[in-house]
Amino acid sequence: MPELVGRIQNGLKQNSSDFALIALKLVSGGVVGFTLALIVQEILGQPDELTLAFIFTLCVTMGVFWRLTRSWGLSAILVFNLVAVLTGLLLRLYVMIAPNA
Repeated sequence: MPELVGRIQNGLKQNSSDFALIALKLVSGGVVGFTLALIVQEILGQPDELTLAFIFTLCVTMGVFWRLTRSWGLSAILVFNLVAVLTGLLLRLYVMIAPNA
């Protein structure tokens, strides 16, 4: 009986960590997809509401991100998120420094 309880605990632990990794990948892919979808929407000069190009870009980007990060672990996803945030801060700094360029 103690072996059964130990196996159930290990199974729940593994499932919860897998679920957390999947959720983190979805959130990261969603942020990247949302950013690229907004860029595409601005390039095409479409209105501020949801359009087919916006949804298509969001879905394709999330799918590509999901496929690329298929074999990544938690540490690789966290490093990617750190690099993405730092790149965003660098671009924000550039925009604030050179507003008329």
